[in-house]
Amino acid sequence: MIINGMEKHLDAQCVGIVKVLEDEESADYIFYCSVWICNEALKGRLKIHQSNFGRARILKVSGEVEIIDPMPDDVGGRRASATASKLRQHWKLGNFPKVTTWAS
Repeated sequence: MIINGMEKHLDAQCVGIVKVLEDEESADYIFYCSVWICNEALKGRLKIHQSNFGRARILKVSGEVEIIDPMPDDVGGRRASATASKLRQHWKLGNFPKVTTWAS
């Protein structure tokens, strides 16, 4: 991906997940990751440029996860899939944490 003429990469190793809304039927989460760009000062190195965000909902009865707002630039939905997987792990244990993380 290109931003302001520079190549950018979404973090593929870590996705933060934060609960933003919960009721009897579901829980909504924001998921996010860092966006890395080339570091002009250190050639061959990357630096964090920004974070991209998406939103997911898990249904408490079934464990079904719906991506409400896809994360920009999440080609192939890798971060969305990681988020859904992590939320289902917690659902199987019967919990809906305030904060969690998926890490490869």
